[in-house]
Formats: sequence, structure tokens, C-alpha cells
Amino acid sequence: MNRDQLTALLIWVLLVALASAWLVAKVPIRSDLSLFLPAGSDPVERVMQHKLREGAVSRLVLIGIEGGSLELRVAASRQLRHALLKLEHFKRVENGAAAPLKSDPLLFEYRYLLAKKGEAVLFTAQGLAQALDRRMQELTAPYPSPFKQQLPRDPTAAYPALLKQWLPPSRPNNVQGLWFSADRQRALLVAETWAKGMAMESQQQAVDAIRQQFHAIDSSGQLTLQLSGPGLFAVHSREVIRSEAKLLSMIASAAIVVILLLAYRSLRIVILAALPLMSAILAGSCLAGLLFGELYGITLAFGITLLGVTIDYPIHLFSHLKKSESASQSLMRVWGTLRMGVVTTCTGYLVMAATDFRGLSQLGVFTIGGLLAGALTTRFLLPRLMGDGWELALDKGACRVPQPGRLPARLLFAAGFCSLLFLFVQSTPVWQDDLASMSALPKELLDLDREMRRQLNVPEVSHLIVLHAQDLESALQRAERLEQGLDGLVDSQAIAGFNLASNYLPSRKRQLARQAALPSGKQLSANLEQALINYRFRNALFTPFLQDVATARTLQPLGLEQLAETQAGRQLAELIHREGDAWFLMVPLYGVENPSAIRQLITEAGDASIRYLQLGEEGKRMVTGFREGIFSMIGWGLLAMVCLLLIGLKSIRSALLVLLPVLLAVTLTIALLLLLGEMLTIFHLVALILVVGIGIDYSLFFGRQEASEEESRRTFHALLVCATSTTTVFAILATSEIPVLSAIGLTTAIGVVGSFVAAMVFARQSERAVE
Repeated sequence: MNRDQLTALLIWVLLVALASAWLVAKVPIRSDLSLFLPAGSDPVERVMQHKLREGAVSRLVLIGIEGGSLELRVAASRQLRHALLKLEHFKRVENGAAAPLKSDPLLFEYRYLLAKKGEAVLFTAQGLAQALDRRMQELTAPYPSPFKQQLPRDPTAAYPALLKQWLPPSRPNNVQGLWFSADRQRALLVAETWAKGMAMESQQQAVDAIRQQFHAIDSSGQLTLQLSGPGLFAVHSREVIRSEAKLLSMIASAAIVVILLLAYRSLRIVILAALPLMSAILAGSCLAGLLFGELYGITLAFGITLLGVTIDYPIHLFSHLKKSESASQSLMRVWGTLRMGVVTTCTGYLVMAATDFRGLSQLGVFTIGGLLAGALTTRFLLPRLMGDGWELALDKGACRVPQPGRLPARLLFAAGFCSLLFLFVQSTPVWQDDLASMSALPKELLDLDREMRRQLNVPEVSHLIVLHAQDLESALQRAERLEQGLDGLVDSQAIAGFNLASNYLPSRKRQLARQAALPSGKQLSANLEQALINYRFRNALFTPFLQDVATARTLQPLGLEQLAETQAGRQLAELIHREGDAWFLMVPLYGVENPSAIRQLITEAGDASIRYLQLGEEGKRMVTGFREGIFSMIGWGLLAMVCLLLIGLKSIRSALLVLLPVLLAVTLTIALLLLLGEMLTIFHLVALILVVGIGIDYSLFFGRQEASEEESRRTFHALLVCATSTTTVFAILATSEIPVLSAIGLTTAIGVVGSFVAAMVFARQSERAVE
């Protein structure tokens, strides 16, 4: 290695080191699968996504303990809860064990304005007598009421009634004061993490902590730990993708090394071929980090796969090397064609970069930066490192360019026409817009989650009512009007229950109405005196009660800010969301049995501000909207590609002959995918954009006017190595158990083969070459 080569290599190494140091120091890697969800098209969808990503529902970890004896499971449940509460990962851990009852002074003071049983009927002489009778029974019971000390201030038990109305509609099965499944074979716990469900590093730590504490408790080894929940799903998906991608990338890398060694018989060539790919990955990461302020882990996983095509750039150089000229001169003979292929491919990925699908947008930026860096590394670094004296020796009979006649072209046209006809007459659904179908989660884990949610009576994740208004008061009043209809759904068993924000914070209007219903001090005192005739309570005992009611008549209605640090406030934080000037109330539903009845209720309400969201259906609708929107962007992207080709080729006919094989290959690929039983997703679209870029590259090189037969054979050799390596890599990816990776792999492998064959066949039809 001479001085110039050493200098070039050191400069590249320095740039790599500086870029790597900046990435490590300044660009956090965010592991969040929700980034590959489309942005909501309206405020309700955005609020829904926010709650799914950051709300309490995303932070729940459902815990089950099976095996051993009942006593062993009971002990393990208590010990695990006690151990987890000591850890910083968890906001709360519940297993049904009764917590010490504490009276909140603010809620106690406002009990008559908050409790549903604070109506005037409770303060009549008869109502007070009935209440006193119940208090007498509680006082003489074997287990006295925990609110015994509050009797002088709350003989009507308004405060316990308030707490009771905040309980879920039904509780899990109880065994020895703990939650169990109905058959008593599974102890149940619920843990809520401080970290949101899609923050996978934090969720991983929380899951690991649960497992460590459980194994420390289960000294006998008789028990089995079961975990579920959104955070666990995210962690599991990441680990599956990571482990499988690592395995497949190792196999693919080994395959590429073998292909390059067979093609060029030089280990040094193999090492040099890796430099553009390394530059591409690093440059793509830096550009994405610079524009987004962070790098998504899933962008790296998918992006590195897409940037594998940058290995094609040095392959074109290696196949055209001659001893009679320097590596730089060899590259310049093909650089114009290679440059046009790179630019048109980047234009295709601009479509992705411009979407509001944040994960795909970063993937587009990452890929564009990587493709440009890979091409520039091939253009300016590799020739300097290689110098002179390199040559690929081809036997005269080797890599002879096929000369297909008219028949193959006609057959391809016929296949394309049949594919188009097949697509037009397709009666079955073509698009799969259900993101759940692309999940890497096993069916057993999803079944366990549904079963544990049913046993714990956790609100349905997939069913939610959202209502909104321009101010909180209007939103609360709408919730109160909706309550009667929801009660009807519970009575008809369409749902098991619901959770309304107005249950914790009644509207100002309703609080004032309850306040106005409170009797005057004189009337209440007379009613109480009459009610006490048959009881041996001292009249003076309930003076605090009279004083509290008198105070309640003068209170200002309770507001959201005052409730912030109370039990009700913590519940409200999950049910109320403010975005700009709009207020949104979430209404979680329990035990949904009849979704059509819910839809009918919302329709009959005739209020456009109230929406029933079935999250699976909403997700499909959002993806469908995104897909329909991206088609127009793809159209503009194709138009931009055509313009670039027209500028570069200076001929409409030549541009069309370059595009024709690509469009034919894409059509054949889509038809073949459908024939194989695949339904198309947004990730198939990502792969098809890659196929278009590769196909244009093949068409440009096959259409070049070569100076000699030897030059034609070198070009064909390069394209053959490119197609073989790319097809091999993506065919390996197609074997993945992960639907997303399989979709990208299968689509690209079929598309590359189709593009290569179509470009080769139609290149002979061109009258004009590409320089």
C-alpha cells in the first residue's frame, strides 16, 4: 500500500470514527415499535395512539403463577407483590390484597357533591332512619365497618358509597384475599410500570426484574411464571426480530462472501466490497439522527437489509477492471450509468421520506443517505485503494451475453398482460391492512393475554369510546348524558361495565344540582331528630354531620386541578386528555359481548363528538388511509424518475425502454405474490420501491452501448453477480418466521429475478444505448 492509498484509508477511518463517536454521544436509539404505526389523520386518532403508547393500558404487566399447591401459589403471590413494590420499575403492584383504607380529606369534604347517592331523598327522616339502621347493623357485625370512626360525620355512608362507585364492575375471583382464576389454578397479579409500554429497554428491565424475583421466591421449582401485556409484547417482538435478523444476516453474509470469492477469486476484493456498505450504514444513521434527533432501532434492522444493494456498486467496478488502465479509469466507463441508477433509486425512497408514517419516513431518509454514501465511497475511495494492475480475467466463452429473440419478449408481454388481467378480475381482498397480521407474536401468547385479561377483568384494549368538546365542562356533561345509555348496555349484557370520567369528577352543572338538593340546616336537623327517635344515639353525636352538610352547601364546585393528587385524580389522568383547545374523554369498556349494540347506541345519540373505536378496525382504517395516500406519492415519485431518465437519456423511447422491464417485473411480482397466497401490506410496498430501483439499474446497464464484446461480457458478469447476490440475500430473508421480514424478502427476491430477466430480454430491442 503506497502513501496515497494509506492516506485515503486513514481519512476514511477518521471519518468513520468521528461519525461513530457523534452517533454514540448525541443520537439516542429508540426502541419503539409504535413508530411504525401511521400518524392519526384526526385528533381522536392521535389521542388514541397517545394513550396506547403512553397510557396506563400500555404499562400493565399481567402476571400469572401456576403449579404447586394452592398454599404455595398464595404464598408466592404475596411474596412477589412485596418484592416488586420495593423496586423502582413499578408504580403499583396489585394481587387483591386489601390495602389500608385511608380517608382523603378533600374527597371526604366533597362527598355530597361527588357521590351519586348524595340526592335529597337520603336526607329525609325516612332516608336517615334507614341509614342509621344500616349503621347499627354494621356496628354489631363480627367485622365492623372500617369507616366506624366516620359515623358522627357520615351517618348516610356517602363516602364509602363514593369509593364503591369507583370500583370496577366486577372483581377477579378471590381466594384467601388474593386474586385467582375461577378454577384456583392460577394466582393473578397486575403490575404497572413507570415506563410506557413501547419503551422497550425499560420494559425489558421490568420483565427481567419480575423473573428474577419470581425465581428467588420459587425455591422448590414447582411454580410456573406467566407474563403478558403490551410491554412484554414489545420486548418479545424485538427479541424475536433481533435474534432472527442476526441469524439470517450471518447466513446472508456468508453467502455473499462465497459468491464474491467464486466471482473474483480474491479475498481482498471481498474486503473492499464491504467498505461502501459500512459507509452506507454509518451515513444513513447520521443523516437520520441529524434530521430526527434520534435513531429508531427498527429503522436500523430494516434499513441495513435495504442497503445491502450497495454492494452492487463495487461489483460493477470489479467486473470492469483492466490491467491497461487504473481502477479510477475503469470506474469512469460505467460511472454515468451507475450514477443515474443511484439517483433514480433515491428518488423512489423520497416517497417514503415524505410520509407521515414516522418510522417509514426515517427508513426512507436512512436509505437515501446510505445509497448516496455507498455510491460516493465506490466513486472516490475504492479506486484510490485499488490503484493499478487489477483485472478480471474472463474466458472468451464465459459470461457470453444471451441474445434472446422476439419469442421471449412476446412471452413476457403475454405474461404481463395476463398478470394485469388477473389483478383486475381479482375478487378476493388484495391488501392486508391489519397490522396485527404482521405481528411476530405467537398465537399462544396472544391467547394467554386474552385469558388473563378476562380473569382479571381488565378493560378491553380493543374497545374504547372517545368523546371530545372545546372545554372540559361540556365534555363531562356529554359523558353524563351517555351514562344512561351505557347502563342500558350493561343491563342487556352487551358489556360488563365501563369507566366514565364524570364518575370521578361530575360536571360543574351536576355538582351545583346536587348542592342545591341538600336540605337547609333547619330542615336537616328536624329530619335527623325524627330519625333518631327509635335509636339510642345521642343527639349531639351527629353535630359534625350537620356542620359538614352546611359546609357542602357553600363549597365551590370541585375542579380538575384540585383532584390532581387524589385517588380520583390519578384515575382521571388516564381518562382525560387535552390537545390544544380540545378536551378528550376516554371511556374504557369491560367485557364487550355485542359491539353492534355499542355502535347503535352511539348512532342513536346523534352526537358527532362521540366515537366508538374498535382499535383493530381503526388501525385497519388508518393503514388503509395511509396506503391510499401513498399511492399518489408513488405516482409523483415515478414521474420524477421518468423525468430524470429523460434528462439523462435525452430520448423518450430510451426512457420508456428502461422503464418497461421494470414495470413488467413489478406487475409479475404482484401477481405471483397473490398466486402464492400473500396479501399485500405497506412493507410489500417498501420492497417494491427497492425492486423499482434495482430494476432501473439493470435496465440501464443492459441497455448500454458497449465498445466491444469483451465489455459486454464484463457488464453481463457484473449484473449476473449483482442479481445472484441480491436474490440470494432476500431469498434467505424470505424464509423468516417474521411476517415483515418475510414480506420484504419474498417480494424483493421475486422482483429482482423478474427485473433481471425482463431487462436482459428487452435490452436487445433498444436502438439507443445508455452512456
